[in-house]
Amino acid sequence: MLKVHLLADKHVLDRVRGVASNLGQVNTISLEIIQQYQPLLRAYEKDDRLILLHAEEERGTKAGENYMSVVLRTKVTGKRGDGSPYAKSFMRKKLLENSKYATFARNNELFELEAYVYKNVLPLLGHFGPDCILAEPREIIMEDLRSRNFSIWPKREMQDFNHCVAAVQTLASLHASSLALKLKSPEEFYRLTSHLTENVFPPDDKSAIGHFFEQSVLFASASLDSIEAKTERVHRAINFLTSYKGRVAESMRKLLLPQYDDERFWVITHGDTWNNNMMFLHDSTGNVVRVKLIDFQVMRHSSAALDLTYFLYSSAREEVLKNDMDTLIRTYEEYFMHDLRKLDAPERDLEALAKPGWFKRELTRYGLFGFLGALMVLHAIFMDESSAVEYEKNTAQEDFNPEEQSMKEIPLMPEKTERILFVVDHFIQNFVEPK
Repeated sequence: MLKVHLLADKHVLDRVRGVASNLGQVNTISLEIIQQYQPLLRAYEKDDRLILLHAEEERGTKAGENYMSVVLRTKVTGKRGDGSPYAKSFMRKKLLENSKYATFARNNELFELEAYVYKNVLPLLGHFGPDCILAEPREIIMEDLRSRNFSIWPKREMQDFNHCVAAVQTLASLHASSLALKLKSPEEFYRLTSHLTENVFPPDDKSAIGHFFEQSVLFASASLDSIEAKTERVHRAINFLTSYKGRVAESMRKLLLPQYDDERFWVITHGDTWNNNMMFLHDSTGNVVRVKLIDFQVMRHSSAALDLTYFLYSSAREEVLKNDMDTLIRTYEEYFMHDLRKLDAPERDLEALAKPGWFKRELTRYGLFGFLGALMVLHAIFMDESSAVEYEKNTAQEDFNPEEQSMKEIPLMPEKTERILFVVDHFIQNFVEPK
């Protein structure tokens, strides 16, 4: 991680002001941005003669897409030390302060953890996220992946088979990288993960995002109950969700602890693996050639099953879950083992992981966590833009009380109800052991 001073030297700024003013390309706001970015970019580009001449910022996310931080897209232009033109864009993420919603959600802790991940974890695991040029507890600056033609798949469309395969391969590689470190250098691994604090289901009794998971299951039950012609399939799904009434947080917190003395192969998980936290790079024919992950605020040491079930039930199309689940699980296992071998994981561990059915058992034991997480994020996926904008405005109000917000206020939608029914039924059939 780059360590530089945020303020440029006075003679450098004077030079910027002089050059840029002569070109008529600078204003006060631009200078403020240049003052912060120029020393960072000189270190990032390894060019101590890089000069920024112009900078501008715009909103980095659509209205209604972010309640936890201020995200800005910063575009800078200038000259490299060799005289060639320089133009790039970056994403600046700033801690949202004085917000009751952010306070309730432990935003300070989440932001601090993400900065820690960018500064300490990702440099060890590999290039799974955007390049980061600044990672501090109140501000993170990273490359703008859109400028490199990465894009987010439209969330309401859900991902097709090819995108799911690419996402699963990336998760397998991330997990394998962390497990290889754990198996080869356990002291370093546990030192690294000791700072991955649990802020969704914390051990204390203070407010946290985990509060909303209980509501999301209640709303999912209400959605299914709205179906007039209730088949046996509908009743089974309602009964399954109702069985967790009042104990969703307890159940999920329990799954963050080893249940079968099987922590040996636990990994560093992303923790929030839904569609909008993945960016895809496509070739000229539309094939996926690279996947980058973003938003690392809930990384934790846990079962790999958490990431996979969360992703599949939140983001995969129904036909993919119905027809290709086994293929995706095999794909995960193959890439996981391939990368572990490439990273020289101990042979005795490779032999244990190569036993048939290992990962399917892991999904059965711990997949409930990811499934319940997917139910939560489905509300965000199916929320229309106007409702999302209105909700964002509400979170900024002084009288906003997150604990009093009820999922009952979210309108029932046939499309969402159909998705809920499908994923609940699919999870029961595939990962719930008969009693």
